[in-house]
Amino acid sequence: MNRLEGLRALLQQTEADKSIAYEYKIVLIQLLNTLIRSNELTRRYDEYFRKGYNLGYFLIQSQRMEQTLKGVIDSAEKLRAKVHNTTEKNIKTDIPLGALIKILEKYIKGDTIFLPLNNFNKYRRAVIHKIAEDFSKSLTDIEASIENDYPPDKINNLQNILFEVSRRINIKLVDLADDPIKANQATFKINQILLEGLGLSNLEFEIL
Repeated sequence: MNRLEGLRALLQQTEADKSIAYEYKIVLIQLLNTLIRSNELTRRYDEYFRKGYNLGYFLIQSQRMEQTLKGVIDSAEKLRAKVHNTTEKNIKTDIPLGALIKILEKYIKGDTIFLPLNNFNKYRRAVIHKIAEDFSKSLTDIEASIENDYPPDKINNLQNILFEVSRRINIKLVDLADDPIKANQATFKINQILLEGLGLSNLEFEIL
């Protein structure tokens, strides 16, 4: 069973597990769906990058980044509401990447998170500007700069940082569960997948 099939099987198990409280089940399902979509997009952008379709590759990566950020924000808001015993706010996440980053700053802080995120967003805006307004740059030149400045390994590292943030937020949510033993059993496999795949347990940031 490959990684993607394993994640899909784990999603089905989680959805069917009646022992997990609803408020934690939806957090786990959100995380698994984000991981699954990220793995699906990885296959697609790998193909684009290998064939030299760097503009398409970069646009897919941008969408992947937005999707991951939305999942982190959703979990962070659930944690905030649980800690303060308040109702969850309805956070509008159908917004550009820069605005999503601003929302995330309300929940966590740390240069290790926001420096690479903001650098990526600045680069993304510059690429869009060159495509739509700066006709002095050919598409060939733009694609060549993407290949040099943001190869897959660099963006994957940023994605992994966001997944590590999500992992730690969800651990805190589990700790606050009414039945933490059952919740921990449900999250153990997901946590192991992330720990083994990310290798970022020493990442420094603070959950506000």
